Amino acid sequence: MVILDTKGGIHGKAGNVIYRRYRGMTIVQGQPKKFKQTVASRESSSEFGMSSSCGRIIREAFLPAYRDLYDGGMINRLSRAVYQCIRNSRSKGRGERDLHDGELGFLEGMEFNLHSRLSDCLKVKPAVRRNEKGQVLVSLPEINA
Repeated sequence: MVILDTKGGIHGKAGNVIYRRYRGMTIVQGQPKKFKQTVASRESSSEFGMSSSCGRIIREAFLPAYRDLYDGGMINRLSRAVYQCIRNSRSKGRGERDLHDGELGFLEGMEFNLHSRLSDCLKVKPAVRRNEKGQVLVSLPEINA
């Protein structure tokens, strides 16, 4: 049943059409249908789900640095960059690889807010490297205020 709320927006389901709100817009979309996935599709969707989960962990780790000052597309950009890292693993095949095996170069230059780029605000370049345990280390050179 489609509902007209007090603000004039509509949401709900009418037949095989779903009305919902997204970023201040009313979106009309078809109802999702079940379909049979191939093994390759399941492997790819599993990796994409993993990239979303890894992206969330990265966002939470950097939360003290950016707080809530990210733009609306940051979550998708980060998930896409992490997915590219995973897909470009050279050591394992699809369905076996994760971010630890990935090519982390795709995260280079990732901005949490395209309207306020860190590279424009920060006058020193941070050094990022991985240690022998695979941990990512970020260090800033001394800042002369």
